[in-house]
Amino acid sequence: MVPDRQLVSASGLAAALAFATLFWPALAWPAWVMLLAVLALVVMDWRQTRAIRMPGFSLQLPSSGRVGAPATLTLSLHNHAEIAQRVEVLLELPEDLGGDLAIEQLELAPGERREILRKRTPRRRGLRPLGPSLLVSRSRLGLFWRRSSHSEPTRFAVLPDPGVPDSGALNVSRLEARLGIRPQRSRGEGFEFESLREYVPGDDPRHIDWRASARSEKLIARQYQVERNHTVIVCVDTGRLMSARVGGTTKLDHAVAAGVALARATRAAGDRVGWVAFDREIRAWVAPIDARKTVGPLLEATLPLEPSDHDPRYRVLADLLSQRQKKRSLLVILTDFVEGASSATLESYLGLLVRRHCVLLVALRDPLLSQLEEPAPRIDGAGIYQRLVLQDLLVEREIALARLRRMGAQTLDLHPKQVTVPLLARYLEIRRAGLL
Repeated sequence: MVPDRQLVSASGLAAALAFATLFWPALAWPAWVMLLAVLALVVMDWRQTRAIRMPGFSLQLPSSGRVGAPATLTLSLHNHAEIAQRVEVLLELPEDLGGDLAIEQLELAPGERREILRKRTPRRRGLRPLGPSLLVSRSRLGLFWRRSSHSEPTRFAVLPDPGVPDSGALNVSRLEARLGIRPQRSRGEGFEFESLREYVPGDDPRHIDWRASARSEKLIARQYQVERNHTVIVCVDTGRLMSARVGGTTKLDHAVAAGVALARATRAAGDRVGWVAFDREIRAWVAPIDARKTVGPLLEATLPLEPSDHDPRYRVLADLLSQRQKKRSLLVILTDFVEGASSATLESYLGLLVRRHCVLLVALRDPLLSQLEEPAPRIDGAGIYQRLVLQDLLVEREIALARLRRMGAQTLDLHPKQVTVPLLARYLEIRRAGLL
C-alpha cells in the first residue's frame, strides 16, 4: 500500500498536535482524538478495500518496430469490481523508446474494459529491454493506493531503418532509376526477358516486339533484366571501432542499416542473400536464403548485435566462408580499420577471398577525416598539427585501399551516415557488369 496525500496530511497534523502537547498539555485530548480518528479511518478504508478485486491490465506490443517509425503500445484494462475505481499506470521504458510512460487519473466504471493506445518512436536498433508495468488503484476512502505489477513482455525488437524505401516492391529497373543508374549492357552479360513496354527513343531497335506492336498499333519493346539467382553475403564487423558514434548512432548501427537495405534490394534483383557478423569470433551466421520469400531470419540475426571490446579477426571470416560458401558470391564487408597492422591483416585475408569471390569492402571512415574535405579555417598551432595528422592518416588509408583494389577487391570509403545509397548503386553496377 502507498499512502495518499490526504492520509499523509492528516497524519502530519496529528503528529504536530502530539508534538505541541509538550508545550501546551491541554492539547493532549484533541491530539489523541485526532490520532485515533485517523487510525480508525485507515482500518475502515482497508477493510472495505481489501474485498475489492484489483483491475486487470496487460501490455501488448507489435511483434517488432523499426527505428524512426512510430510503434503503437496497447494497454488493456478491466475493472472486475462492481464499483467504479480510479487507477494510474506507469510503464517503465528505456530512454530510446521515449522514457517512462505515465497514465494518470483513469476512472473505470463497474465491469468496464478499456484499451489505451500510445505511440512511441524507437531511436535505437536491437532488443530494447522493458521494465515492469505498474498499476495503482485508489482505496474506497482515498487514503491509500494499492498496486500490482506486470513484467511481460520484457524486450521489444527494434529493426534498423534501411534509409531507403523498401525495395521489395521494386523491380531492378525501378530501383536503378531511384538511384540514378543508367543501365548499360556489358559484353558477355547474361540477360533474361522481364516485360513489355512502349518503345522510347534510344531503345535498341533489336528489342522491338513486332507482333505486340502490330496488336497495339504502336511500337512495343521487350525489356530485359540481368540474370538472377546470384548470391550476396553481407559481412558486418562488430569490433571495437564500430562502437564510435556518428550523429548519436554507432557505426555498427549504420552498417547494419545499410546491410539490411542491401538485403532488401536483392529481393528486387532475385538474388539470394546471407549474413555474417564477426569480431574475434562469429557473432551471427545466416546461410543464403531467397530474399523474394523472406528476409525474416536475417533481420532477427541483427537484433542482438552490439559492438564488442575486441578488434576484428578477419581470419575467422575467411575460415567461415571457405567452409560454408564455396560457390562464387558477392561478399560485402562493412568494417573499419586502423592504418598499419590492422590494414595489413585485412589485406592478407581479403587476398584469399578475392580468389574465389567478388569482394566489395565498405570502409566506414572516421568523421574527423571528412574535415579535410572542407576549406581550412584560420587555426592555431594545435589545429594545424591535428590537420597534418589527419592528412597523413588519410593518405595511409587511401594507399591501403589502393592495394586492395590492385588485389581485385572493390572498395568504398564512406561517411557512416552516407553508406546506403552508394552501396546499393555499386551492387547494381556489379550485377550489370556481369562480375558475378
